Formats: sequence, structure tokens, C-alpha cells
Amino acid sequence: MLAALAAALVADFRSFPIATVAGFLLGMGQALIGRFWDQQGAGQSLPFLLIIVMLVVRGRSIPSRDHYLRKLPAVGNGRMSWDWTIFLCGAVVFLMLTKDTKWIDALTVTLCASIVLLSIVVVTGYAGQLSLAQYAMAGFGAWVAGRLVATYQIPFLVALVAGVAAAVPLGFVFALPAVRTRGINLAIVTLGLGTAIELMLFNNGDYTGGVQGTPVGNPSLFGFDISSIRHPARYGIFVLAMALLAVVIVANVRRGRSGRRLIAVRTNERAAAALGINIVAAKLFAFAFASAIAALGGILLAFRLTSISYQSFTNFTSITYVGLGLLGGVGYLLGPFVGGMMATAGFNQEVLESTWGDVGAYLQLITGIAILLVVLYNPDGVVAEWAKTFRHMKRTKKFGESYFIKLSDVSEPVDDDHDQRVPPKTLVVDDLRVRYGAVTAVDHVGFTLEPGSVTGLIGPNGAGKTSLIDALTGFTPSTGTITIGGQDISGAGAAARAKAGMARSFQSLELFEDTTVFENLSVAADPNDLGSYLRDLVWPVIPKFGPEVVRAIEEFQLDEDLHREVSDLSYGKRRLLAIARAVAMHPSVLLLDEPAAGLSSVESAELARVVRRLADEWGMAILVVEHDMDFVMNVCDQVVVVDFGKKIAQGTPAEVRNDRHVIAAYLGDTNDDDEVDTRVADQDSDAPVVVG
Repeated sequence: MLAALAAALVADFRSFPIATVAGFLLGMGQALIGRFWDQQGAGQSLPFLLIIVMLVVRGRSIPSRDHYLRKLPAVGNGRMSWDWTIFLCGAVVFLMLTKDTKWIDALTVTLCASIVLLSIVVVTGYAGQLSLAQYAMAGFGAWVAGRLVATYQIPFLVALVAGVAAAVPLGFVFALPAVRTRGINLAIVTLGLGTAIELMLFNNGDYTGGVQGTPVGNPSLFGFDISSIRHPARYGIFVLAMALLAVVIVANVRRGRSGRRLIAVRTNERAAAALGINIVAAKLFAFAFASAIAALGGILLAFRLTSISYQSFTNFTSITYVGLGLLGGVGYLLGPFVGGMMATAGFNQEVLESTWGDVGAYLQLITGIAILLVVLYNPDGVVAEWAKTFRHMKRTKKFGESYFIKLSDVSEPVDDDHDQRVPPKTLVVDDLRVRYGAVTAVDHVGFTLEPGSVTGLIGPNGAGKTSLIDALTGFTPSTGTITIGGQDISGAGAAARAKAGMARSFQSLELFEDTTVFENLSVAADPNDLGSYLRDLVWPVIPKFGPEVVRAIEEFQLDEDLHREVSDLSYGKRRLLAIARAVAMHPSVLLLDEPAAGLSSVESAELARVVRRLADEWGMAILVVEHDMDFVMNVCDQVVVVDFGKKIAQGTPAEVRNDRHVIAAYLGDTNDDDEVDTRVADQDSDAPVVVG
């Protein structure tokens, strides 16, 4: 079946002859590998490897505009309630000290499974990367730790740390396909990689100790016996401590800069790149961190027994674990523990068997039905529903205190003498061209944006305006020259252009819908240093807003909405937030794609005054793409008109308003076509127009 899928993928699911030839070649390749390479599972892994290569080659580093027309599961804020945490941990310890061995083992298995599920929260819930290899990661960590103990007799704790550390570079390897694939394609890639590990490593007796498995004996901690066989309560409490440690670290990441970057990448890679976030670094961190957590859970699960059988780490169990994560709530810290209770040999199975005898044998069927019901009726998970109820009780003042963020509490004092002007930089565009196959969307366009000026870019629908902004910001491949402040950024990516001083808003807003206004602005204001990925593991940094960000918040009147989730905002507020987020970067060049779309006349007039102040008082060079002609003519110093990708006019608003070629483009006046074509050709051959 996998070989047939790989062959069909080579043919792009369109050509039967190509798929037939690919199938023959794939079968020959498997036969040759089996004949000349004495490596168990290598031939079976070939279809997976071919699938991975094809998906990666055909993937995109930055997704297309329509990639985000999907709803993601809700995500928590990472704040821990220590009162509830201590109470629940105390309850688990009490049960382990008072119950029979079978109950202690069921709780231990639940906690081990919860740790593995916690890795899914990181890579899927936070980073939005659908990985179907987390159980294979757990098995790999257990394999490293088990073989070290069996072969070199090293202490259990050292083997535990080594197994967790060894999973990190493997996580980096699994993250590489995520750079160019996402969604279901990434799920297939990770499933293939995980299955290859299972076939070539876990099922190979030469590496795992054969039919007897890997003997690891009884684990001890600094000479203190914590064997799950002889002292199940001790081992269970140790696993609980490791689970609590993992939760605290994940909570730290969620609340820190690295967590905000992961949420940004999860929600919208295009917007994250526009804010200067290194998408590759974020995905590498998510996979490596999640692999380490999964390895911790796998090691603790394996060392429950004195001999480890790695064939139990089947990678297709990863699919079940993703379902369990979804059941509990893949975006919440408590979700893995709810889902872990449904794991095989976990707490729920013991409850069912103790209550109704053989009903526990149907746990997988019950779990499958539960997952199906959750996907259909509550895709955010059980814990998300609890969180909504608790939040509602706070808002109605029936329980607790409503959450609110004061601007003064999250910002530095603003000095009235502070210079809010941005570093002056000129954007020069020369001979810019964008092609989509045989279609030319932008045809040899050139212009210059000067600091302190507002330039309008107008044209009929389909004229190439958004394609031009995408090309300027690095989202669309283009030819020509683009410089900002004298620095050539023509070959730079979107994040590098943002760091050079360019920011943009999007026609479709592309906000981080699952977070608050505060977090949307924090992502833009955060410095994009790589060191925070390590620092946030132990001490998350939540820096206060600088004067520039504070002025942006006040300019767009968002100071009373910092605590609100984006989904709760009106459309007008959402539109203002999208622009404020770009302004919070304090850019030298600001590109606004239809900023007044959907606003009322009053809101549009106020936005026009804000845009004008950003140029006059902040010194930004601003390009505005807008269909509202009143907005353009009242705000802009200069206007550039494009039609069918060509620049057909330029000049002041008064000049452009009366230009007969612009009138022809908008109203369809076709008189004197030859003269119009000559004018267009002349303007395209001119040197770039200086605006400002």
C-alpha cells in the first residue's frame, strides 16, 4: 500500500503511466536493497523515503495566501495554578501510597503517557506541526538509555539524561522536512520517518538484544532503590516528579518569547515571517524540544520493567497518541493528563476492569469512539471546555477575579522628550517583475519611497498590487532590485527584510487569532534572539513594552483591549490591531495593504489621520494600497497607478485624478489606444520615480 502511495505521489496523482513506471522502479529498488544491503527494514523503508523526498521537493518554505483558511484547536496561556497543582499532585501521591500495585502501575503508565502527550502539545498544539512520530521518539530515547545501562552499566539517572539528550539531534532531523511541508503532508513525512526507525532499529534484534530484550535491572537514584517491581510507589512518585518538571518547563516556554514565536508560526507563518521571526529556527526548536520530552516519557515507561522489548514501540501508536492529545486538549497543559488516562494499561482501563470486569479489553474501541465524538463536537478538547467555563465564571464575577492587563503594568515609563522618529531609510525599487507561470503579475515596476512621505498604490482589481507588496516583503519570488537604506535585500527572505526595517499589514489581516491583543503586539516588539529558546526553558522573559510600542498602542487606542482575545474584537479593532502590530516593530518603511477595507467612514477618516502622523511625526516611508479613493487622495503625497502589472501613471493626487490613462484603466475608456500604449511604454522605460 505504501509503495502504491509513493508511486502515485511521484505521478502527482494525475498520470497513470508515470505511476506505473514509478511503481516498477520502486519495486526493483526494494529488491536490490534486499539483495545487496544486509539491513533489516531498509527495503520496507524505501517507499517512506521516496514519499518524504517528493513532499519536501514540492513543498514551499512560506505557504500560499489561502493556507490559513482553517480553524486550529484552542491554545492555553501557559499560566499554572500552583494551588491546584499541589492539590492534584498530593492526591496522586496519596493514591500511590495507599492503593494496590495494579493501581500504582496504572497511575504510573498514565503519567508516562502524559509526558509523551505533552510533547505533542509542544510540537502540534503550540507550533502547529502535525507530527506522527512522537511515540517513535519515545522509543528512541528508551533505546539509548536502555542500551547504555545494559552495555556499559551506567547509572539510571545518567542514562535518563543521555537518552533525553540523544533525542534532541534526532528531533532536528525530523524537523528538516517541516521547513517545506506542513499539515497532512508533514504528518505523512513524520509517520514515514518514525516507521523507518521502527523497522530498522526497534525490530532489529542485533540492536535491541534479540528475543530476550534489553536487560536493565532495577533503577536506583543515588543508591536509593526506586524499582517499579519492588517499590512501585517510589517509582511512581519519581515519575510524577518528572511529569511535574516537564509541565513547568513547557509552561515556561509557552509564557516566554519562544512560546509566542511558536504560536505565531502555528497560527500564520506568513505573518510571523513578516514580523522577523525565523520560521526555520522556531520549527527546529519545537521538534527538538518535543523530542526530548517524548524521550523522557518513553524512558520512564520502558524502565518500569527489568527487561525492555522495543518492539512495543510501534510508530503507528503515535496516531493513537495524537488522538488522545486531541481528546484532552492539544493546546493545554492539563490536556495530556486527561488524554493519558485513556492510554492502554492506564488509569481508565484499570477503573473499567475493576468495575465491569472485561470491559477494559474494549478500551481502544471506547477511546476511538471518544476521539471521534470530540473531533465532531468539541475539537478543542475536554480541557478547553473546562477553561471556557472557568473563564465565563470569572467574567460573571461568580468565581475568581476577571483577567485584565493594564498598559502601565506591562510598559516602561514614557518620557515626553523621547524621540519617536524611526531611523530614516529610503526604499528603492527598480525593474521589479513577478511571474506566476505564464502570467506576469508585476511587469518592470520601479519607484522610490522617501522617509516622511505617504505613497498610494492604486489600480483596478487584479492589477498586481498585492503581488507587488508580496514581492517587496519577500513572500513572492521576483526579479529586479530592492534596496532599503542602501542595503540590497533583493535576495533576502521575509524575516531578513523585516529585520532590515520593513514592516507590512495584510489585506486579510492574518492576526494570531488564538492569542490576546497583548501577545500579538509582544511578538512584534520582542527581539528575535536565538538565546531565548534556551533561556525560556528555565526563566521565561516577558519584557515590558518600550516607548515606541506604547505610543503605537495609544495611537490606535488599544490600551483598553490588551487582555482581550483577538476573536472577541470587532472587525474595526482587528483591522487597527493588524496595523498597530506592524507599527510596533518601529519600522523605517511601512507597507499597508488595504488598511481601510471594511471600516466605517468615521473609522477610515481617523485611520487616515493616524497614517499621516506616522509619516509626519514618526518619519516613516509609507506605501498604501487602497481602493478608497477619498482615503488615497487625502492622505498621500504621491500616487503610483498600475494596471495589468504595469505602471501607467505617477504623480500627485491631483495629477493622477485627472490622468486620462488612469481614467481609461478604471472606466474602460479605450479611445486612442495606440497613444495610451506609447505612454505606458515610455513610463516603464523611465528611471524609478522618486516619491516624497
